[in-house]
Amino acid sequence: MALMRVPHVSTLAAIGAATEMTADKLPIMPSRTQKQALIARFIAGAICGAAVSGARKGENRIIGALVGAATAVLTAYAGHEYRKHIDLPPFGAAVIEDAVALTVGWSVVGAMGVSEKECIEA
Repeated sequence: MALMRVPHVSTLAAIGAATEMTADKLPIMPSRTQKQALIARFIAGAICGAAVSGARKGENRIIGALVGAATAVLTAYAGHEYRKHIDLPPFGAAVIEDAVALTVGWSVVGAMGVSEKECIEA
C-alpha cells in the first residue's frame, strides 16, 4: 500500500485506529452491525487484506481483499454476539475483545511471514 509511504499517512492511520478503539467503547456508538458500520468495516478489511496479500510474492490482492472484507464483516457479528452474552461491564468486554482481535490479527499476519514494513511497501 504505497499510500502508507506518504509522509504522515501511516501516523494518521494509527491515530484513526486508536480513535476507533476508543470510540467503540462509548455507550453512544451505534451497533457495529448497522449498515454504515458494516460498510466501513468491509472497506477497512479489504484494504488490510490487499496489503497483506500484496506483501507476499505470488499472492492475489483481490483474493486477499475479499478474505479481509469477509473476515471484517464476520467478526463484526461475532463481536456483537460476544458482547451480548458476556457477563462483564461493556467497557471490560470491549477491552478484552480488542486484545483478542489484536493478538489474533498480529499472529495471523506473523504466521504468514509478513512484516508491517512489507505491508506498507506492497
